[in-house]
Parts: sequence; structure tokens; C-alpha cells
Amino acid sequence: MRLARSFALLILLAGGLLSGCKSNCQKLSEKLCDCAANSQVKQSCISRAASEASQIGSDAAAEKFCSGLLNACDCHILSTLTGKRACGLAR
Repeated sequence: MRLARSFALLILLAGGLLSGCKSNCQKLSEKLCDCAANSQVKQSCISRAASEASQIGSDAAAEKFCSGLLNACDCHILSTLTGKRACGLAR
């Protein structure tokens, strides 16, 4: 358990140091992670987002799309269709 906490802290610190290097799509993913019900789920979500971003990457079109969603995406309206559209979770 202690090792898991240390590992999670290490990921957070590394993420903070590299935050200037994040893509818009990774930032959007992390913004959605902020909507998690508790801190443990949030940290797991952020770790998955970083892992997937490093494995998948994104092209210029995806980055432009994610950039347009960053300001509109809001946890407070995420349960609505409008909120899902604003976060890129619905068409």
C-alpha cells in the first residue's frame, strides 16, 4: 500500500514537471479526470490518460479538436447531453 502511494506521488510530480509538454487531448482527458467522484479514481484516471497519450499520441486535427473543447468542458454540466458534447463525449 505504501509503495502504491509513493508511486502515485511520483507520477503526480513527474506529471507536474512535464505539464508544459502535454498535448491538448491529454489536457482534456485530465480535465475529465477532475470530474471523478474521489481522489483515488481521479489519480487512476490521470495515470491512464498519461499512459494512453504516450502510447497513442494525436495528430494535428485531433489536437485542434481537443483545443476547442478545453474551455467548454465543465464537470458541472457533464451529466447533460450539452455537457457531454462540450467535452467531446457525444456528437
